[in-house]
Amino acid sequence: MRCPRCGSTHLRKTTAGQRKLSSVIRLVVVPVRCYMCGHLFHRPTAMTDDLRSEPAYHRYRRVA
Repeated sequence: MRCPRCGSTHLRKTTAGQRKLSSVIRLVVVPVRCYMCGHLFHRPTAMTDDLRSEPAYHRYRRVA
């Protein structure tokens, strides 16, 4: 699978865009982000089974 904007194969499943989708649609369609250009697009879950998920970072960072 490639990014429709830049053609890169560096893609990851993301959870950022899932809040907009209903829970029923999430079972069929998964948001995918390109690491090269940052483009966010949606693909069927069957096409994204081999992609890794984005790393989850803590929302709040501790100040040194």
